[in-house]
Amino acid sequence: MSDLSPDAGRRIYRMLCFMAWCDGDLPQAERDVLEGFREDFGLSEVDAATLEAEGSEVEALELGEDEKELELLVDGLIDIAVADGKLVLDEQARLHRLAKMIQAPNLVGRMADRIEERKINLEIQSWEGGKA
Repeated sequence: MSDLSPDAGRRIYRMLCFMAWCDGDLPQAERDVLEGFREDFGLSEVDAATLEAEGSEVEALELGEDEKELELLVDGLIDIAVADGKLVLDEQARLHRLAKMIQAPNLVGRMADRIEERKINLEIQSWEGGKA
């Protein structure tokens, strides 16, 4: 990930925090994913905590336009969303909104591939409040 600028790493990390906190909880599995990205981006614990606070409190976050940055962002958001084995409605809505914003091709297919790669047994909350 060294080919990304420090600003790109900060933007991605902030968006990952935005996703991680969308259900008001940060399970250890999601915290572990964030920690991996923090280390990959070379963020200090203080910088990461600041970005996490920003990501958990705001609704409008900036996105970069670099294709590599957006690809890493989408993959990271998927990883965060499914890390705890549940895909809740708020996570689904944020993924859908982001996919529309950046015109991510085949988000559902990418998500299915990443879930399969990681061998995650995923519980998906349906719009009716049950499991899909």
